[in-house]
Amino acid sequence: MKFDVQINHKDLYRYNMYYIFTSRHGIIALFFAAMILALAILTSGKIDTIYTVMYFICVVIILLYYPIVLYVKAKTTLRLSPVLSAPLHYEITEEGIKVSTDVQEDGAVAVQDAEAVQETEVAQDAEEAQDAAAQQTAILPWKAIYKVVTVKDTLYIFSSQVNAYILPREQIENVYGKLFESLRQNVEDYRLHLKWK
Repeated sequence: MKFDVQINHKDLYRYNMYYIFTSRHGIIALFFAAMILALAILTSGKIDTIYTVMYFICVVIILLYYPIVLYVKAKTTLRLSPVLSAPLHYEITEEGIKVSTDVQEDGAVAVQDAEAVQETEVAQDAEEAQDAAAQQTAILPWKAIYKVVTVKDTLYIFSSQVNAYILPREQIENVYGKLFESLRQNVEDYRLHLKWK
């Protein structure tokens, strides 16, 4: 099974928000915001109004800091990363999930048409010309999948605690049934957190 996915800054932003607010940093930030909010409510009218206002301002800053920073980071990351801003080609195999991109290491887009490569380079046959295009490819073995999570309209396939492949549902709609079946067959149950039907 093969499919292509191209993420945008909103997809990357949602992933960053999910990651932060399910990690220690986000949980600690929410805890402090809740504590300061409780302090502001409990001390309201008992201390100078300026302190209560400062408590509320602190809560707003804590709650808005991550969303604003992560939104800017997502836009910047996509703008500066040719690999992330280009379509990723996925292939589900017996070994795992093969991911490739048409972007070469130097950031140039690889030429996929073997005939076009033959026109610009001397090559003996079309296969050599295709290899000259040099796609970047990686295979994520089934056993190396850290966890798989569905969140609203996105599937995250984690290769580590921090890194994940982002698959928006709208882009995998025609294959997600088969994809889920492959994930259920090849990934241990405790690593699967799938909510879509």
